Amino acid sequence: MNSKITWIGYYLPQNKITSSEIEHRISTTFTSMPHGIIKEMTWVESRYFVSEGEYASDLATKAATIALKNSGIYKEEIELLIFASASQDIIEPATANIIQKNLGMSCPVFDVKNACNSFMNGLDIADSFIKCWKYKNILICSGETPSKVIKFDVSTKDEFKNYFAGYTFGDAGSAIVLSKSEENDGILFRYFYSDGSDWDIATIMWGGARFPHDDSKNYFAGNPGKIRDKFISIGSHDFDEGLKKLGWEKKDIKKVFVHQVAMSNFEHLVDILWIPHDIFSIILPEFGNIASCCIPTSFAKYCETNELQKWDKLVFIGFASGFSYGVIYYEV
Repeated sequence: MNSKITWIGYYLPQNKITSSEIEHRISTTFTSMPHGIIKEMTWVESRYFVSEGEYASDLATKAATIALKNSGIYKEEIELLIFASASQDIIEPATANIIQKNLGMSCPVFDVKNACNSFMNGLDIADSFIKCWKYKNILICSGETPSKVIKFDVSTKDEFKNYFAGYTFGDAGSAIVLSKSEENDGILFRYFYSDGSDWDIATIMWGGARFPHDDSKNYFAGNPGKIRDKFISIGSHDFDEGLKKLGWEKKDIKKVFVHQVAMSNFEHLVDILWIPHDIFSIILPEFGNIASCCIPTSFAKYCETNELQKWDKLVFIGFASGFSYGVIYYEV
């Protein structure tokens, strides 16, 4: 028995912010910032930010409502709710409990947190539950609000560089209803990898036991060069091994949905995997880096304007600080 995606939903908050607006805000303290550098370096033109009083749970709830409505599955049929996100409303309890209340559900719930790979890990866990016959229908949802950890008031080139990755961030919600399938379709193979040796090259230090009350740590900071090197070091071996196990060839792949940080990283991925540009579904210029919501949202956007055929082969590729990597191979 396999698991398959019954429906997918996404939600964007109402505030559309351009890269020019981000640069204007930064320039109030960093007056020597080159105009147009964010778009030039990342290709990000716009992103969406939550309003005051709008939280990660709200975005996830709205995306989940859309997914449930279109799946044909009643909320009473959902046997497990997983909130899989880098963001969270509060430290305790689990944000999944808040979403559960919002949706009026009574099934077991829990959070999964692994930076930008949270949703991929949520899918991995849900697929395992279904394949071991524990549950038939699982709701995996995410609400990402990284706009709340952007450091705008920088004054030096080094500070600007240290917090630059945050200037691509956008907020979003996404949700998938995963159900059992008696056919040989759905999630066919998964591969996940992690290397914690450089865990500190991209961080938000605030809120845990190390810095519970230090508000100066409540910003995303990263070393762009080390992040890029870590990204490139993965290579294509594990990706190719997955194809080999399934008997797939690269020419068989209909679409690849990948976590998107900057177009330079995407270009490196194209070179590493030897897959044509047009096979990838790209939403980065319009949505920015929406963390764990990137892959499900790009999949949902693609399905809005393209009809998938039975047995189309899809690949989901995730990357995250920490450093972690994951691939899911899926057949429609």
